[in-house]
Amino acid sequence: MDLSLSILGWLHTAACVAALGLGGWLIVRRKGTRRHRQLGDAYVASLLFASFTSLGIYTRHAFTAAHWFAVIAIVLSVAGFSLGRWKRPAGWRYLHLTCMLGSYYVLVGGGVNEVYLRVKALRPIFFHQRQVVGMTHGLVMLAFILLIAGFLIATFAGRPKRRAAETAQLAKAA
Repeated sequence: MDLSLSILGWLHTAACVAALGLGGWLIVRRKGTRRHRQLGDAYVASLLFASFTSLGIYTRHAFTAAHWFAVIAIVLSVAGFSLGRWKRPAGWRYLHLTCMLGSYYVLVGGGVNEVYLRVKALRPIFFHQRQVVGMTHGLVMLAFILLIAGFLIATFAGRPKRRAAETAQLAKAA
């Protein structure tokens, strides 16, 4: 495995690992809790750090697709964070879920590329059999499309329960 990284590369890698762990935890745990918000803040911070540090890594001395994906991750994570924090506009939950899962997808997609580039046995596949890398990305994309669809459906299905709970809270407060 090729781990010849600069200091910036190591910081970027550490932030990516933290974001991968936090994002995975957030996906499988209950949403809307205080813990979810705390871990969500940490996920966004680590993803933003990873994305901004990636903008300073130039192995080919050019702004590449990886840099553009970092910009996309920044936009998605800031949008998802803002939607979750201020709970605006109407339908913010759907947008929040989509943005946050989209930002995690970009992170995982970057990880796929890094595995093909860093693992010596897989490196020839990256350079000579790009269709295999494309198929791997296709499977990751399909998994995230299904994940996003599943979360959106579950969120929509839970709407009547949330409305009833909110109405009960308002009646109790009055």
